Amino acid sequence: MSQTANITKKAKDVAGQAAGYVRANPMTWVYLVAGSLGLYFLYKVATAAGDAADILKTDPNAGGNNPNIDNPTGTISGSRITNTQAQNAASVLLDAMHTWGKVNDSEFERIKNILRGKNANDFALISEKFGKPRRSIFTGEGSVLLLGGEALSLSQWLSSELRPEQRNELRAITTGIF
Repeated sequence: MSQTANITKKAKDVAGQAAGYVRANPMTWVYLVAGSLGLYFLYKVATAAGDAADILKTDPNAGGNNPNIDNPTGTISGSRITNTQAQNAASVLLDAMHTWGKVNDSEFERIKNILRGKNANDFALISEKFGKPRRSIFTGEGSVLLLGGEALSLSQWLSSELRPEQRNELRAITTGIF
């Protein structure tokens, strides 16, 4: 008998033994299939929970956090401010807008002082450092997703926090931003 024929005969014998075992013990396969489905279900639940946890996290860069330590004083092409200045500006802007309701006059003065004389490239750098912190749709303060918070960029925060006359005033003191 050739080696191939011998291997084929052994494979048929093993398959026959497996089929006999299944016929004699059908619940083993039920348990095996149920266990496999249970493991797959647990995997899907764990994956969904991980994805949900990512949604609930806040932006670690929001408000000027996580400075660029590789080039902290470098400037972006066309920008007249450094990364550090942009980070500080983002922090002050978030602090000024992180209050109940719309910004009041003193908070608006802080916002104006930060954005006065800035060009579009400066604003882009500040906006990058600002990140996308969550803003409560109910109170206007910083929030998390579970409390109705939505991740907004700097432009979206300004649009939500400022009254129309305040936005017009910002247009007058900035160059090509609004």
